[in-house]
Amino acid sequence: MNRISIYFGVILLCSILLPFKVFSYTLMEFPNDTIKTAKLKGRIMDEHGNFLPGVTVSVKGTKLGTTSDNQGNFYFKSINESAILVFSYIGYKTELLSVPTTGMMLVQMVPAPNQLDETVVMAYGTTTKRFSTSDIGTVRAEAISKQPVTNPLLALQGRVPGMVITQSTGMANSGVRVTIQGVTSISLSTSNDPLYVIDGIPYTSQLLPNKGGILGGSGTITSVTSPAGNPLSFISPNDIERIDVLKDADATAIYGSRAANGAILITTKKGKAGRMSVDLTASTGFSKVTRFQHLLDTKQYLAIRNEGFKNFGLSPSNDPSNTNYAPDLTFWDTTRYTNWQRELLGATPQFSTVQGAVSGGTDNVKYLISGTYNYQSSFFKSAYGNNSDRKGSGHLSLSVASPNNKFHTEVSVSYMYDANKLPNTDRTSDITMLPPNAPPLYDSTGNLNYMMTTAGMVTFQNPLRNMYTGYSSATSNLLTNLQIGYEVLPGLVVKSVMGYNNMVTNEYTFYTSLSVAPDNRIYVKPAATSATYRISNWNIEPQVTYRSSVWIGVLDAVLGTSIQQANNSNILLNGTNFSFDNAVWDIQQATSMLVTDGMSVYKYNAGFLRLNYNIKDKYLINLSGRRDGSSRFGSNNRFHNFGSIGVGWIMSEEEWFKKNLNFINFLKLRASYGTTGNDQIGNYTFLNLYTKYGVAVPYQGVIGLATSGLPNPYLEWEETRKLSVGIDLATWKNRLLANISYNRNRSSNQIVSYDVPATTGTFSLSRNFPGLIQNTSLEVSITSVNVKQKNWTWNSSLNFTFPDNKLVRFDNIQNSTYANKYQVGSPITVAKVFRFADVNKETGISEFYAKDGTLTSSPKTNVDDTKFINIAPTFYGGINNSVTYKNFSLDFFIQYTKQVGPDGALIGGAQQLPGNLGNLTTDILNRWQKKGDATDIQKVASASQVALPWVYTLTSDLVYTDASFLRLKNVSIAYKLPSNILSKIHMTNARVFCQGQNIFTITKYKGFNPEFPSLTVTLPPLTTIIFGAQMTF
Repeated sequence: MNRISIYFGVILLCSILLPFKVFSYTLMEFPNDTIKTAKLKGRIMDEHGNFLPGVTVSVKGTKLGTTSDNQGNFYFKSINESAILVFSYIGYKTELLSVPTTGMMLVQMVPAPNQLDETVVMAYGTTTKRFSTSDIGTVRAEAISKQPVTNPLLALQGRVPGMVITQSTGMANSGVRVTIQGVTSISLSTSNDPLYVIDGIPYTSQLLPNKGGILGGSGTITSVTSPAGNPLSFISPNDIERIDVLKDADATAIYGSRAANGAILITTKKGKAGRMSVDLTASTGFSKVTRFQHLLDTKQYLAIRNEGFKNFGLSPSNDPSNTNYAPDLTFWDTTRYTNWQRELLGATPQFSTVQGAVSGGTDNVKYLISGTYNYQSSFFKSAYGNNSDRKGSGHLSLSVASPNNKFHTEVSVSYMYDANKLPNTDRTSDITMLPPNAPPLYDSTGNLNYMMTTAGMVTFQNPLRNMYTGYSSATSNLLTNLQIGYEVLPGLVVKSVMGYNNMVTNEYTFYTSLSVAPDNRIYVKPAATSATYRISNWNIEPQVTYRSSVWIGVLDAVLGTSIQQANNSNILLNGTNFSFDNAVWDIQQATSMLVTDGMSVYKYNAGFLRLNYNIKDKYLINLSGRRDGSSRFGSNNRFHNFGSIGVGWIMSEEEWFKKNLNFINFLKLRASYGTTGNDQIGNYTFLNLYTKYGVAVPYQGVIGLATSGLPNPYLEWEETRKLSVGIDLATWKNRLLANISYNRNRSSNQIVSYDVPATTGTFSLSRNFPGLIQNTSLEVSITSVNVKQKNWTWNSSLNFTFPDNKLVRFDNIQNSTYANKYQVGSPITVAKVFRFADVNKETGISEFYAKDGTLTSSPKTNVDDTKFINIAPTFYGGINNSVTYKNFSLDFFIQYTKQVGPDGALIGGAQQLPGNLGNLTTDILNRWQKKGDATDIQKVASASQVALPWVYTLTSDLVYTDASFLRLKNVSIAYKLPSNILSKIHMTNARVFCQGQNIFTITKYKGFNPEFPSLTVTLPPLTTIIFGAQMTF
């Protein structure tokens, strides 16, 4: 029924629009028998030979005119042979040309440098900043290429207002968290990821759950757990032409339920008309940890340790069976000192990239072939060579048009193979806890040292033991895209976009007996896990587009349907009890094996429509609608409607404005309102689900089933209503541009886990709840051309965002389990913590405020934890400067964020109880030591004597601190050979460059990574410096 409606809509749209087209042509023709006339055909191209649609072609001094079609063609049935034609197009210089005697014209237009007329990619089409009614941010290849990153998302950090991107760890292929205009869902199991679209084809936002915990998770700030790694790590940044971020309803509603959290459109590079060009780029450099914690030296550490015993009247013992055993005080060299951070994290792993591309073509055939190889080594040693990441990728783009430009097809293929080999554990935490007087890590024979006692017992856990574990991930990612279009009538194009993505990851993790201390190896048998994860997705989108002059404006219409299917599967083979260590390389040698598998299918179908009407380049109207159908909902609510309206008024085109406010070159007011939905809830949530349930001795050998999900056929879509108003302004001869947007997004009909009695066989049921989350933001971006002279230029850009998140409504929250997580009127991006009072001056133990205001050292969870702390950024943005002087260029970008986050370093560390065996931060020097001391850090202990108050402190407001930072995110310096030298060596471009990422950070935060504040210590994002050269022939 839905498809019939869509096809009927196509016919209806054509029947409405075609008469207007005929009528518009009739208005353009004014033949005069007394004037010599002729027919005229022509084609309009840009400087690269690409066809320009929508160019206004008028006859000077008359009202006669037309516009070019999608293939750049224009036609006059009758025109004065002596007429002067005026070609005008936004972003290009106006051309005045005489009518040729041949009756054919080939017009090439030259760009006019104006940021207002830069192309903006939107859903199912393009526009310009001048005529856009949407809130869209753009980062181009030029900015991406200046950053030594392997995940394109990291090239966007701080550059797009309204978008927060954080890197989970400094590992290759690490997790990356992306949030656009705030978190919209209460449920931790509902994804808040944006929609990713690559060349018109949806791309997965999450990997499948895997064993790569060392990589860190992706997801949003409210996610408790999320799959490790990020799927965008398998897209080469060198293949990307531009990335457009769609934020408001006007931009995202046409994507329906998939873009409730925004959309990120990635456009890959295409071939351009012209002679064949060969481009070669090579670079190499290193990465480095530049932020270390301030840890105790040996003298300070030993004083803390001895004090921990003294506080409880104890003495350290050298007897391993004694509860006061302290080998660091009684057995190790107490004069030894090693800065283990510098020793084990001070290396400079290699970072190298080689890229080549061949491109060119004619007006009708354009091609591009490119390839990239990237190598990154790791900080962490491996006994098996698991200490590097290697990526190899290829990209092909081919565009073909028929001689009359009626038929057009374009195919692109991208493939990447990634081999990531790492140890199975991030050693950063172990390194920071290693006592400063710990023994050498290797003994005299070159083996790992455990400083054994005469009784054969180890005295410390060597952090290098993890070199005998391994995590390897081999991922192949194929992206294909085919677009076929045919211009049935002038301005009317029927086309189809088809795409297929297949990502396969083969994962192998293992540990051997050598990964544990010698005295425990008898109890540990080697184990390994072999896993295969497959994500495949195909998408077909038939479309009809129509562009024509209608009445007093230009109509641009798109009508189409989306058909998508995503298949996910995984199979894991866990092998244990290998007879010897080297057997882990063959999982079939395991004496005990367990196989687990899973699969899911997601189906999606939609019809969509967009109508854009431009009246006299002054009044803009954009309407879009979509009807979505998703397999993630029951039959009662499988389909839902979404839509939006966007309007714009280019006030600067009014005559009264030009006369009175001519110092303002451009002023546009825009507003949009619409609805989007969210179906990122996982597959089969509405069904009655069962899982295998086994016991050691199953009854009659039969594996049982247990309920894992109750059915809810009435489960409905979450819905977000988006309101956006904005001002776009240009002055100083269009050299200063400002974009200001205010956004209010309200997300309702929340899908939450509703507690049910255990007698149902499970504990919760997914259902809709009338909760309402509001996200507001003020987003500002400013770009300026500060200096523009013959020998030097200076351009700047600035953006900043003030976001706000609030739980506006949650009926009866006080009687639900969500009262332990959220509070109406507060953000949902909160940590619920105890209120720290002080350290008791007499006992030296931390005290907290109970709910009734009294003091206690044993506060109760979900009773006394009454304080809510917002851990989401409250202000963020970036500043970029680009300076050129003759053949030199300098670019530098500064990122800044204001936020609050947990920092265990404030109380000495969060990895172990202060006073126990293990190093601490120097903040512990401010601890309580004697009666009467006023401090926030309680007394130290040799064991677990004051463990509970310490744990409560880690969940109190004491450890939440200012985690704001200002970071020199990127620097790029380049020198290009002069053109006279290039011509002599037959090259079109040759340059050398130096680039740096994460150069330095200014912050009060004492942990490793203020970008991603956490009580857990992991490898922070690395500083990367590369040197390279580029040559183009």
